[in-house]
Amino acid sequence: MEEARELAAWLQLLETPRVGRDTARRLLAVFGSPQAALAANAAARREAAGPNAAEPLATPPDTLPALLDTTLAWLAADTSRRVVTLGDPLYPNALLEAADPPLLLYLQGRAELLTAEGIAVVGSRNPTPQGRENA
Repeated sequence: MEEARELAAWLQLLETPRVGRDTARRLLAVFGSPQAALAANAAARREAAGPNAAEPLATPPDTLPALLDTTLAWLAADTSRRVVTLGDPLYPNALLEAADPPLLLYLQGRAELLTAEGIAVVGSRNPTPQGRENA
């Protein structure tokens, strides 16, 4: 049950209008967790996130219950699934170095691969001949 409350707090932080990932990271830096950010008084949230983001956090978005139910059902359907949060030890260090890392990762499969070395290919739908050759 505690895991569901924690997940609900992460989802609320992500789904609340006017609270983007940058604001969410500021709130996490100040309060330490989504639960603490949501439980903080309005003045403390305003100081950490500004008035435009702080006020909407007082009320969960209407979409939160359905999103939480869908996410919990997705997790329950397969034991290899999990949600990895920004503070989770499994969160890939390479993503932490990105300018705008996602707060949540939806994982299905082998979690240990998140910390393994890998290769990424970033491409284009319309590559140049040289780009196609390089790939």
